[in-house]
Amino acid sequence: MLRTLALMAFFMMMGMTSVYAVDSYVVPNGSTSLINEFTSCRLVTNGHASGISIMVPTRTAAEWDTGATAFLNTLPAGVTAVACDTTPNAFNFTPDVTGAALNTLTAASAITIGGINSGSPVSVSGGEVSINGGGWVTSGTITNGQTLAVRLTSSASFSTALTATVNVGGVTDTWSVTSRPANNCTVAAGTNWTVTSNTCQAPSAVNINHGASGGSTDSTAPTTGAATWACNDGTPTIQPGATCTNSACGGHSAGGYCWYLTTSSVSCNTFCASRGGCNVNGLQNYAGQLGSNANCYNLLESLGALTPGQAVLDASSSRPIACFAYSTGGGRFRITSRAATCAGSNTTQPILRLACSCNN
Repeated sequence: MLRTLALMAFFMMMGMTSVYAVDSYVVPNGSTSLINEFTSCRLVTNGHASGISIMVPTRTAAEWDTGATAFLNTLPAGVTAVACDTTPNAFNFTPDVTGAALNTLTAASAITIGGINSGSPVSVSGGEVSINGGGWVTSGTITNGQTLAVRLTSSASFSTALTATVNVGGVTDTWSVTSRPANNCTVAAGTNWTVTSNTCQAPSAVNINHGASGGSTDSTAPTTGAATWACNDGTPTIQPGATCTNSACGGHSAGGYCWYLTTSSVSCNTFCASRGGCNVNGLQNYAGQLGSNANCYNLLESLGALTPGQAVLDASSSRPIACFAYSTGGGRFRITSRAATCAGSNTTQPILRLACSCNN
């Protein structure tokens, strides 16, 4: 070995260190080199007192690691050769993710790899890794103290777990991402559906699971019918085949309500008493404050209370009435200043005729 050091010093003085490039390694004084030959991996540290670099012969196994005169069996003073350790401490990407958005890249927080003294191979199945903040790859090499992150794309299906398994020097961890569950649906009580100008209403809330369907039946006169909704991730959609009829109406059917024109300025409550009672929703939502002039116009025309082309005007009143006409002269009006009620009337003007929504 003293001869080896002397030869190394000679060649360095002659500027000929590259002569050992194929068959040997040069370890400068005070440094460490990883040498992995003939299945023997070592971290060789040169702390030789002479202060010169050393040559490590590796042309044959006999020179490097086998036999009595091999380098590893005859280390010079101050030179150490520590076995390579590429097996890290156990690691864990936590926590697993639940409720992830569908088909979305999701990453775990980076961890720090420890317990190795040389580069350790990294691989991943089912995802990608980033080594020490670098780009996203499926394999690479990591050294002690570097960080490691993992990511994968969540499932495009609801409530489905996908996993990425990371392998560092034979030590593995599996990280999972579970996509969010589908949202169920609620069709609120009072939800309307309309069929050929007739409007029916869900009498109570209908709760429907995702991917399923649920129905509602309106059996309250004047309109009766049934509807089915399908639920897709929180959105209910009414299905073909809904029904809504107003066969009980003895007057004019419009907007799902049964309409009459009073013969004097009585209230709709009084006029509808013999017709199943007054339906305030028709007064307020179709003909009155929350309705439209066009609705009021069509009602009065159909009920014979105006000449075609005669305008309906917005009006203000302290009386809670909706759509009306004067039987002798005057105009046709819709009250927009306040909500209509079934009790509303104008007893001081007997020529006033109201459009009333009754239940049959």
